[in-house]
Amino acid sequence: MWLKVHVFTPGTYVVYPMAPNVIMYCYPNEQPWTKVDRFSDCRSPVEFTPDFVESENAGQVFMASRFLFSPQNDFADASAFAKTISKDPNEADD
Repeated sequence: MWLKVHVFTPGTYVVYPMAPNVIMYCYPNEQPWTKVDRFSDCRSPVEFTPDFVESENAGQVFMASRFLFSPQNDFADASAFAKTISKDPNEADD
């Protein structure tokens, strides 16, 4: 289940989409992420399939609080996905 969390919530990591073909993943130096220490300071090839891109884009839409950026002026998929996200009943309406 996806949960909206903040950067400093235990167990989270940060994903920065840097360019259409580059994503930077930032993991804290704690369990369970120490398992990926061997990849520190390395590039890891990731195949950018349509399904992978759609999944990463959905994650960006889910976590966005204000802006979405795209090289194309087409936000139909993002808008459709955003409408399926349930609001936390504890959050105030904007």
